[in-house]
Amino acid sequence: MQNKKVVFYALVFSGTEEATTAIGQKLSLLDSGHTQFEVTGHLGNPGPLGGYLAVCLIIASYLLWERYLNKKWWSISGLTIAVTLMTIGLILADSRAAIMGLVAGCTLLLSSHYSLFRKYKKTILITSTSFLLLFGALLYLYRPQSGNARLLIWKVSSEMLTDRPWSGHGVGSFPRQYMFYQAHHFENNNHTEEMMVADNAAYPYNELLHLAIETGIPGLLFALFVIAGVYMKSDSQHPPQPIARAGITSWLLFSMFSYPTDIFPVLLLFPLLSGCLHCRSILSCKTNRLSVISLSAMYLTIGIWAYTQGHLYQKASYELSFLSKENNTKALEFANTYHSQLKSNIKFNMLYAGWLAKHSCKPEDIPKIIEIIPGTETYCWLGDYYRRIGMNEQAEEAYRIASFMVPTRLRPQYKLWRLYLEKGDTVKAVWTARQALHQPLKVENSFTINAKSELNDYLLKTRNLSK
Repeated sequence: MQNKKVVFYALVFSGTEEATTAIGQKLSLLDSGHTQFEVTGHLGNPGPLGGYLAVCLIIASYLLWERYLNKKWWSISGLTIAVTLMTIGLILADSRAAIMGLVAGCTLLLSSHYSLFRKYKKTILITSTSFLLLFGALLYLYRPQSGNARLLIWKVSSEMLTDRPWSGHGVGSFPRQYMFYQAHHFENNNHTEEMMVADNAAYPYNELLHLAIETGIPGLLFALFVIAGVYMKSDSQHPPQPIARAGITSWLLFSMFSYPTDIFPVLLLFPLLSGCLHCRSILSCKTNRLSVISLSAMYLTIGIWAYTQGHLYQKASYELSFLSKENNTKALEFANTYHSQLKSNIKFNMLYAGWLAKHSCKPEDIPKIIEIIPGTETYCWLGDYYRRIGMNEQAEEAYRIASFMVPTRLRPQYKLWRLYLEKGDTVKAVWTARQALHQPLKVENSFTINAKSELNDYLLKTRNLSK
C-alpha cells in the first residue's frame, strides 16, 4: 500500500471500538463473558486489551499532533474523542505491561521529532531507561503477588529452556508441558512463598522466552534479527517511519510481560506496523502474465482453504455449545468425527477431552483423554476417569502430579486420600490426610472446610482405633 496511513486510521478506529466496548462493560451495559474480569473488550482478558489500546493510543496521539500542526479541525475533533476513549479504556484495563509499553513508545516517538533529543541522545537514552526501570519497580509494588507469579513462571520456564536449548520443545508445546515442569519444581523445592503465588499457567508471559522454549536458540536469534531490522537506519524520511517504530516498541515491551502472540488481533499489530516501515528496495521481480495467473491461483487456493477452516471452527463452536446439555449425541458425534483436525486447538481440547474425562467410562477413549491440557483441575478429571475404568495406579499418578502442579489446592490430595480408602491402604491414607491438613491454602471455601473436617474425623477415628 502506498498510503500507509490507511493502516494507522484503521487501527485508531479499531482501538476506539475496543475502548468503547470496555467502557460499556464497566458500566454493565455489555457482558465481558469472563468470570473474574468485568472489562475485557473483545480480547478475552484485560491484559491483551491494555496492550492493544496502548499501541493504538500512540498512533492516535501522533495523528492528532500531526493534524493539529496542519489545522485539520474535523480530524482533530474525531482523534481527540478517540484518544480520550482509549485513555479511559487503558485505565480500565489496569495493565502494568501496557502502561510500560505506552511510556516506551511515547519516549521513542518524542526522540524522533525534537532536535533536543537527537543532540543529547545518549544522556536521554540512559535517563529514559532508568526512568522505565524505576517505573517498572513501582508498578511491581502496585501488585507484587502478580509480579511474583510471573517470576515463578520465568524461573520454571528457564528449566524448560535448559532441557532443550537448541531444538526447543516444538511449536505450541508450552501449554502442554509447562505444568509438568512446575509439578517437578515443587516436588523438589518446598518454598512456601512460591507455592502461594503458583497457579495453572498456559503462557510464559515473555514472548522471547516463549519463542526460545518452543523453537530453541536458533528461533530466538532469528526473531532478534527481525527486531533489529525494525530499528536499522533508513535513508528515507517517510512520515510513517517513526509512528510505526513507536508502535512496535510499545508492542515489544508489552510482550516482555504478557502473551500477545496468543491473541490474534494483538499478534496482528506486529506485522501490520512492520509492513508500514519504509525501506529501500532489496529485491525486485518483473511479472508477466503467467506469474500473475500462478500467484492469483495460489491466493485463491489459500483463500478457499482459509474459508473452509473458518467455517469448520464456526461450526465446531456451535456444535460443542450443546456438549454440556442432556441431548448431546450430535455434539459428541461431531467432536469424534473432527477430533484429528481440532485436537491441537486448546479450547476444543478443554471442551471435548474435559467432557470425556468427567463422563466417559470407555477404556478406548484413553488416547483422546490423555491429550488433555495439563492442569490441577484437568488432571483431577483424568484421575477420576482412571478410577471409573479401574486403572487405580494411573489414577494415583494423575492425582499425585495434580497435587504438585499447584500445591495450594486441596482437591488433588483429597481425591488421593479417597482413592487410598477405596484400595484399603490405611498407611498411605493416613499419611495423605496429614499432608493435606498441613499444606498451605491460597483460598478457603466450602469445599476446603468440609474436606478438612472429613480428614480430621478420619485421623481421629484411626487414632482411637489404634489405641
